[in-house]
Amino acid sequence: MPTTPSGFASLNGAKLEGDGVQATFEGRGKVSRLDNASVDSVLDSIKNADAVHFACHGSSDPSNPSNSHLLLEKAGEVDKLTVASILDTDASSRAGIAFLSACSTAEIKAFRLTDEGLHLVNAFQMAGFAHVIGALRPVDDAACVEISRNFYSNLLNSWHSRDWDRAVAEALRDAILTMRELHPNEPDLWAWYTHTGA
Repeated sequence: MPTTPSGFASLNGAKLEGDGVQATFEGRGKVSRLDNASVDSVLDSIKNADAVHFACHGSSDPSNPSNSHLLLEKAGEVDKLTVASILDTDASSRAGIAFLSACSTAEIKAFRLTDEGLHLVNAFQMAGFAHVIGALRPVDDAACVEISRNFYSNLLNSWHSRDWDRAVAEALRDAILTMRELHPNEPDLWAWYTHTGA
């Protein structure tokens, strides 16, 4: 979602992320790309996906965490992929990795519910994804491109690992460490990413 209706800031990195994911897996498997997708098309695709990657705006709802959402598009209008709609989806037959490259996907802004795990990352895990990557706070668009590029590169280097669960977690860790080495005094570029899963 490089552009989002209703005046949201453009995400120049979203197209670069999509291009990067597609190029990384070229010849290694089927990649379906849903540019400016609606909630319905995404939910249909999720059911048959081994992995999903979102590059879009995300929002944590401070009054009702089940309304926290990723911003998509339907007929030129904002379409919200909410925690509630993800929880109604069953992707458990194939789901491996969900990379939510969007702001606040693991953040709970509802103070009275800070001890609960009701956010987008956990919704994807409950839908059946073994590994979910998200952000604890707002994230930088350009940093998202680099983190995701390094993550997938690291993951492919571990493709035949005997411990796949560990390989996924280490791929994110190494991507974050690479970004930290480049920007040691700018933790807002790398500190908010989180892995949840097996």
